[in-house]
Amino acid sequence: MPTARTAVLLAAAVLATGAAGCGGSGGDPEQYASTWNGVCRDITSAQETLQNDLVALQGRVSTTDVTALTKAAAAPIGKLSDAVSTALERVRGLDAPDEYADFQKRVDGSVDATIRVFRELKDATQRGDTRALQEMGRTTRPTDVVPSLPAGLKTRAKDCSSF
Repeated sequence: MPTARTAVLLAAAVLATGAAGCGGSGGDPEQYASTWNGVCRDITSAQETLQNDLVALQGRVSTTDVTALTKAAAAPIGKLSDAVSTALERVRGLDAPDEYADFQKRVDGSVDATIRVFRELKDATQRGDTRALQEMGRTTRPTDVVPSLPAGLKTRAKDCSSF
């Protein structure tokens, strides 16, 4: 039957095309590094903005009233939290090249926890909850939620060199 044979050949061609598109080699290393570079650049920019905003608060808020100081820092910390959350959403589920596949799995597993920590920081600051902030500072470490970037990725994504 020519029709059945044609259908089988078409199905095989479609499967082969799909397999070629997915490939066993994972994502494009340059595109992967470029995405990470942008994420690191955005996070660094958000950190610098936070630092500048906190410096601007000096002299306007009493440093002896910790609750007032915490509430005054709420907007800048909220901006940082939002920026980090947005940046991390961009790396969730990235198509990683094979050399970064294990790292990407750890990233995918940690994005929600990292975003949660930043949201808790934002919420506690907005409430002026200094006790919650102290507890977070005592119990949360960066390595608890964000895996360290592999050296090769830091080399390719220059804006990630300090991460």
